[in-house]
Amino acid sequence: MLDRIKASLPSLAPAGRRVGQLVLGDPRALANLPVSELAEKAHVSKPTVIRFCRSVGYDGLSAFKLKLAGSVTEGVPFVRRSVDADDRTGDVLVKVIDNTVAALLKYRDDGSRVAIDKAVQALASACESGWRIEFYGAGNSGIVAQDAQHKLCRLGVNTVARSDGHIQVMSASLLGPGDGVVLISNSGRACSRSCAR
Repeated sequence: MLDRIKASLPSLAPAGRRVGQLVLGDPRALANLPVSELAEKAHVSKPTVIRFCRSVGYDGLSAFKLKLAGSVTEGVPFVRRSVDADDRTGDVLVKVIDNTVAALLKYRDDGSRVAIDKAVQALASACESGWRIEFYGAGNSGIVAQDAQHKLCRLGVNTVARSDGHIQVMSASLLGPGDGVVLISNSGRACSRSCAR
């Protein structure tokens, strides 16, 4: 985003250029300022700030500030935009994809590489030994578990997905040494309840 602003500066009117230079000078601080303060700091009118946001490809100040906040956040952009009833199809597409990309980047940056390495080694060992690998998830996480089973099944790996909590508990009681279980949960609550049983 900052590169786009920098590239657009020469084509902007002098007032718009002042807004752009102000944003580039301290994007982190400006991401949270109201339009009146942005206008005052750039010595322009409020409508000029809005026109600047539109000239660099955003519908208005709120969309611009949301993207700006994401651009200056270390590592992962903050994107959590809900779909509104009056959104156009293109807006829905952008929001859904932005939320998905932000979640993947957050996982990439926050995930423990040591824990992931241990999990991959345990699953690879279970796969090589012919032991079972089970995926447990409830609700939407159950669908993710089924997708994981589907992907590994296509690779010839002995897997099963379970989305009912009672079946998960019964199935887990039949697992033996070397079998693998992957618990999938958005919040962690459903998995902690199943594991406690």
